[in-house]
Parts: sequence; structure tokens; C-alpha cells
Amino acid sequence: MTEVEAAASPTRSFFVDMLVRDISVDDAVLDLIDNAVDAAYLDSGGVQDLSKYRVEVTAKPDLFSITDNCGGISVDDARDNVFRFGRPAEYDPKTRIGQFGIGLKRAVFRLGKRFKVESSTEKEQFTIDVDVDQWREQQGEWVFQMEIEKIPAAIQGTTVVVEKLQKGVQEQFSQSKYERAMLLEIAVRYDQMLAKGLHRMRCATETQANPRSATWSSGRRSTSSMPTVSRCSRSAEA
Repeated sequence: MTEVEAAASPTRSFFVDMLVRDISVDDAVLDLIDNAVDAAYLDSGGVQDLSKYRVEVTAKPDLFSITDNCGGISVDDARDNVFRFGRPAEYDPKTRIGQFGIGLKRAVFRLGKRFKVESSTEKEQFTIDVDVDQWREQQGEWVFQMEIEKIPAAIQGTTVVVEKLQKGVQEQFSQSKYERAMLLEIAVRYDQMLAKGLHRMRCATETQANPRSATWSSGRRSTSSMPTVSRCSRSAEA
């Protein structure tokens, strides 16, 4: 009798499809915001004053991005944990919010087919740029290529840009009612962090004929932090 091994590992394409099938667009966006707010809290050492931190979100039919100055992701953490599919039992990120538990990679896979992550700590910086369609078809070890520089950027923080948005995501980001609902959700959900001085949480959205932005200043509470949505020029959002 001869024994052979039968292949049982999933394809990347199947795994990605299964990974995001139960995630809503709202949860993906809010989890990415959670990551930034958690980073601010951790970088501050758990103090009550978060006034030096800012978070900016942009949602357009052709692009989603989130930028913060909340301390950045270390190269070691990015390489060993942040982009891993599943985490070791001993891994403890010590996050403050993290209520959705989706993770960076699941969120960006849900939103679009290309993503770029740039992050800098006070010691170093890295960039990961992934075309998801190309990555899905690759063979071999499941890795993302990282470009590392051993000098920090001018701002210590993280920027995530997602392009080639999924069709359903494009449609939602084009709807004014979705835009308004998300702005209100952000204002209410992160009210406590605003009250602790989170200096600026800005959300810019853009329907086909109506670019808009909303900004929450530090210290506003939920009863007064409902965003005032105002027109902004396209050049201002570029």
C-alpha cells in the first residue's frame, strides 16, 4: 500500500472571500477608526489628555483613506502580528476599544482590491502596497512585501489608503444618506475620546455632485458633537 498526501490547504481567493463575507462596510470603517483611536490612547500612556492627536477619514466612491498621528505601528509588530491571518495565543495588543475585532487586513479586503499602509514610529517607518487581485493568484507563502526605512517620517502615525473599491462599497459611499448616517455614528461612538481632547476627528465624504466634510473639535460631548456638514472644495480634499 502506498500513502500520499492529498492537498487540503485553501486557496488565497477562497480564504479572502470567506474572510470578509460576514463583515459590513460600516464595521470595516469603524474598525479602522478604532485602530487609530486605540493607538492614540496607547501612545499617550493611558493619560486623559489626547489633545495632540488627530484622525482624518475620507470616503469617496473611488477611494477610502484614514490618516492619524497616533504613534505609528512598529516594524516588528507589522511583520509578526498586524498582517497575520490569526494571532498567536500569547499575543496581547492591550487595546482600549477594539470592539469589532475585525482587524486591519479583513477591513481593507472588505473595502477594496488595492490597499497601501504607511506607518512611522519615532524610530523607523514601513510601507506595504498590495494589489489584492494579484496577491490572490500568487502561489507560495502568504506574505505581504514590506519596504522598511530605519529613519522616522516627519509625523509618527499611520495612513491606510484603499482603492479599487468593491462595487457595493462604491455605491454606499456615493449615497448621501449613508454619508450622513456614518458621520453621525462616528460623532456618537467616539464622543468619550473627543471629551478627552482628541484634537481633531475629521470625516470627508464625497457624493458625485456634493463633496462634504465634518470636523469634531476636542471636548464636544454627544449632545453637541453631531457634525455640522459643510461643502468643501475638491482641491481641499485632494
